Amino acid sequence: MTRNERRRDRILRGIMAAAALLLIGLCLVGAAACRARTSRETPAPESEDQTPILAAAIPAAEPQEPADPLAELRSMSNVVEGCWITGYAPELVEGWREEYRDCRGLYLTASGAWCAPGYTVATDPAVIPTGATVIIGERTYVAADRGVVGNVVDIMMSPEEAMVFGARRADVYWTMGEGEENE
Repeated sequence: MTRNERRRDRILRGIMAAAALLLIGLCLVGAAACRARTSRETPAPESEDQTPILAAAIPAAEPQEPADPLAELRSMSNVVEGCWITGYAPELVEGWREEYRDCRGLYLTASGAWCAPGYTVATDPAVIPTGATVIIGERTYVAADRGVVGNVVDIMMSPEEAMVFGARRADVYWTMGEGEENE
Protein backbone atom coordinates (compact mmCIF):
# COMPACT_ATOMS: atom_id res chain seq x y z
CA MET A 1 0.00 0.00 0.00
CA THR A 2 1.46 3.38 -1.01
CA ARG A 3 1.84 6.31 1.32
CA ASN A 4 -1.01 8.19 -0.38
CA GLU A 5 -3.30 5.18 -0.05
CA ARG A 6 -2.46 4.90 3.66
CA ARG A 7 -3.22 8.58 4.15
CA ARG A 8 -6.49 8.30 2.24
CA ASP A 9 -7.44 5.25 4.33
CA ARG A 10 -6.60 7.13 7.52
CA ILE A 11 -8.75 10.10 6.49
CA LEU A 12 -11.62 7.82 5.54
CA ARG A 13 -11.33 6.02 8.89
CA GLY A 14 -11.56 9.40 10.65
CA ILE A 15 -14.68 10.30 8.69
CA MET A 16 -16.16 6.87 9.40
CA ALA A 17 -15.35 7.26 13.12
CA ALA A 18 -17.14 10.61 13.20
CA ALA A 19 -20.13 9.09 11.39
CA ALA A 20 -20.15 6.15 13.81
CA LEU A 21 -20.16 8.53 16.78
CA LEU A 22 -23.05 10.43 15.19
CA LEU A 23 -24.95 7.17 14.68
CA ILE A 24 -24.27 6.08 18.27
CA GLY A 25 -25.53 9.44 19.50
CA LEU A 26 -28.72 9.08 17.47
CA CYS A 27 -29.24 5.58 18.87
CA LEU A 28 -28.76 6.90 22.40
CA VAL A 29 -31.32 9.63 21.75
CA GLY A 30 -33.83 7.04 20.49
CA ALA A 31 -33.24 4.76 23.48
CA ALA A 32 -33.61 7.67 25.93
CA ALA A 33 -36.85 8.77 24.28
CA CYS A 34 -38.18 5.21 24.44
CA ARG A 35 -37.27 4.91 28.14
CA ALA A 36 -38.87 8.28 28.92
CA ARG A 37 -42.07 7.30 27.09
CA THR A 38 -42.39 3.91 28.83
CA SER A 39 -41.58 5.31 32.28
CA ARG A 40 -44.49 7.78 32.01
CA GLU A 41 -46.99 5.06 31.16
CA THR A 42 -48.55 3.66 34.36
CA PRO A 43 -51.03 0.77 34.39
CA ALA A 44 -54.68 1.69 34.97
CA PRO A 45 -56.23 0.50 38.23
CA GLU A 46 -58.29 -2.68 37.94
CA SER A 47 -61.13 -1.31 40.04
CA GLU A 48 -62.16 1.98 41.56
CA ASP A 49 -60.77 1.19 45.03
CA GLN A 50 -57.45 -0.25 43.89
CA THR A 51 -54.70 2.27 43.15
CA PRO A 52 -51.31 1.26 41.86
CA ILE A 53 -49.17 1.82 44.94
CA LEU A 54 -45.87 1.35 43.11
CA ALA A 55 -46.74 3.83 40.37
CA ALA A 56 -47.79 6.42 42.95
CA ALA A 57 -44.56 5.98 44.93
CA ILE A 58 -42.22 6.46 41.94
CA PRO A 59 -42.39 9.89 40.34
CA ALA A 60 -42.59 10.07 36.57
CA ALA A 61 -39.23 10.58 34.87
CA GLU A 62 -38.51 14.06 33.63
CA PRO A 63 -38.33 14.25 29.84
CA GLN A 64 -34.69 14.27 28.81
CA GLU A 65 -33.22 16.59 26.28
CA PRO A 66 -32.05 14.70 23.19
CA ALA A 67 -28.31 14.09 23.23
CA ASP A 68 -26.26 16.24 20.88
CA PRO A 69 -23.76 13.97 19.07
CA LEU A 70 -21.50 16.93 18.28
CA ALA A 71 -21.50 17.96 21.95
CA GLU A 72 -20.49 14.42 22.90
CA LEU A 73 -17.74 14.44 20.26
CA ARG A 74 -16.56 17.87 21.50
CA SER A 75 -16.35 16.54 25.07
CA MET A 76 -13.91 13.84 23.90
CA SER A 77 -11.89 16.22 21.71
CA ASN A 78 -8.93 18.55 22.05
CA VAL A 79 -9.72 22.26 21.79
CA VAL A 80 -7.86 25.21 20.28
CA GLU A 81 -9.46 28.32 21.76
CA GLY A 82 -9.75 31.57 19.82
CA CYS A 83 -8.55 30.08 16.55
CA TRP A 84 -8.66 32.22 13.41
CA ILE A 85 -11.03 30.70 10.83
CA THR A 86 -10.59 31.74 7.19
CA GLY A 87 -11.74 30.45 3.83
CA TYR A 88 -9.68 29.55 0.80
CA ALA A 89 -10.53 28.57 -2.75
CA PRO A 90 -7.87 26.44 -4.46
CA GLU A 91 -9.24 27.28 -7.89
CA LEU A 92 -8.13 30.89 -7.43
CA VAL A 93 -4.47 29.84 -7.13
CA GLU A 94 -2.80 30.12 -10.53
CA GLY A 95 -1.52 26.75 -11.74
CA TRP A 96 -3.22 24.84 -8.92
CA ARG A 97 -6.61 24.62 -10.65
CA GLU A 98 -5.07 23.04 -13.75
CA GLU A 99 -2.46 20.76 -12.23
CA TYR A 100 -4.11 19.58 -9.00
CA ARG A 101 -7.80 19.29 -9.95
CA ASP A 102 -9.43 16.18 -11.33
CA CYS A 103 -12.45 15.77 -13.61
CA ARG A 104 -14.81 15.42 -10.60
CA GLY A 105 -13.86 18.84 -9.19
CA LEU A 106 -11.73 17.41 -6.38
CA TYR A 107 -8.39 18.96 -5.41
CA LEU A 108 -5.19 17.18 -4.43
CA THR A 109 -4.22 18.33 -0.94
CA ALA A 110 -0.92 18.24 0.92
CA SER A 111 -1.96 14.98 2.62
CA GLY A 112 -2.24 13.26 -0.76
CA ALA A 113 -6.05 13.01 -0.53
CA TRP A 114 -8.42 14.29 -3.20
CA CYS A 115 -10.87 16.59 -1.40
CA ALA A 116 -13.95 18.65 -2.16
CA PRO A 117 -14.69 22.18 -0.99
CA GLY A 118 -16.86 22.29 2.14
CA TYR A 119 -15.37 19.15 3.73
CA THR A 120 -11.66 19.94 4.06
CA VAL A 121 -9.58 22.30 6.18
CA ALA A 122 -5.94 23.29 6.11
CA THR A 123 -4.18 23.34 9.50
CA ASP A 124 -0.74 23.69 11.00
CA PRO A 125 0.20 20.05 11.78
CA ALA A 126 1.96 21.24 14.95
CA VAL A 127 -1.41 22.52 16.26
CA ILE A 128 -3.97 20.17 14.64
CA PRO A 129 -2.58 16.98 13.07
CA THR A 130 -3.25 16.10 9.46
CA GLY A 131 -6.04 13.53 9.26
CA ALA A 132 -7.87 14.82 12.35
CA THR A 133 -11.63 15.33 12.44
CA VAL A 134 -12.19 19.04 13.05
CA ILE A 135 -15.36 20.57 14.49
CA ILE A 136 -16.08 24.26 13.87
CA GLY A 137 -19.48 25.41 15.08
CA GLU A 138 -22.00 22.80 13.96
CA ARG A 139 -19.93 21.42 11.05
CA THR A 140 -17.26 18.73 10.86
CA TYR A 141 -14.30 18.70 8.49
CA VAL A 142 -11.19 16.65 7.81
CA ALA A 143 -7.76 18.24 8.28
CA ALA A 144 -6.35 17.06 4.95
CA ASP A 145 -4.38 20.12 3.88
CA ARG A 146 -1.53 22.18 5.28
CA GLY A 147 -0.20 25.62 4.57
CA VAL A 148 -1.17 27.75 7.55
CA VAL A 149 0.92 28.59 10.60
CA GLY A 150 -0.23 28.67 14.22
CA ASN A 151 -3.80 28.76 15.46
CA VAL A 152 -5.40 29.17 12.04
CA VAL A 153 -7.85 26.87 10.27
CA ASP A 154 -8.45 27.51 6.57
CA ILE A 155 -11.70 25.99 5.21
CA MET A 156 -11.66 24.92 1.55
CA MET A 157 -14.66 26.51 -0.19
CA SER A 158 -15.83 27.91 -3.49
CA PRO A 159 -14.41 31.29 -4.62
CA GLU A 160 -17.77 32.99 -4.00
CA GLU A 161 -17.99 31.63 -0.44
CA ALA A 162 -14.34 32.51 0.29
CA MET A 163 -14.87 36.14 -0.78
CA VAL A 164 -17.83 36.50 1.60
CA PHE A 165 -16.47 34.40 4.49
CA GLY A 166 -13.68 36.69 5.61
CA ALA A 167 -11.91 35.86 8.89
CA ARG A 168 -13.40 35.18 12.31
CA ARG A 169 -12.39 33.71 15.63
CA ALA A 170 -13.90 30.52 17.07
CA ASP A 171 -13.05 27.61 19.32
CA VAL A 172 -11.97 24.62 17.22
CA TYR A 173 -12.29 21.04 18.43
CA TRP A 174 -10.30 18.19 16.92
CA THR A 175 -9.92 14.48 17.47
CA MET A 176 -8.04 11.67 15.80
CA GLY A 177 -9.77 8.41 14.95
CA GLU A 178 -9.09 5.38 17.11
CA GLY A 179 -5.58 4.05 16.50
CA GLU A 180 -4.53 7.11 14.50
CA GLU A 181 -1.16 8.77 14.84
CA ASN A 182 -0.25 12.25 13.72
CA GLU A 183 2.65 12.66 11.36
